Amino acid sequence: MFAAAMIFAAPNVEVSIYSTCKRISQKLLRNVLTFLELVYTGLGVANYKVIRCNMEELVLKGPESPQDRRVINSYPSKVFIMISSISDIVVVVVVVFDGRVAERSLDGRHVIRKEA
Repeated sequence: MFAAAMIFAAPNVEVSIYSTCKRISQKLLRNVLTFLELVYTGLGVANYKVIRCNMEELVLKGPESPQDRRVINSYPSKVFIMISSISDIVVVVVVVFDGRVAERSLDGRHVIRKEA
């Protein structure tokens, strides 16, 4: 709902969403379109023209000016938690973002960076 509200209200805005997988990423873009339809209907305003809509991007033509482009990018990502044991239990959070991996234990003692 936040992304749909931003796209509706802010001229020339670009919103990027990082989700947990490809299916969720696509579902988020479909939900934005659904919520925008509710806004258009509720306010009785004309729909913004869809310039491009694919699996990762939604581009709309806003009403403010000929240059008013509103963009939502929805990127699939991987986020998971791995538990390992050394002498006691150490919880390591692993986040993959644009192909880079950062691992950090919750106690803050271990930091490892590597390419995915």
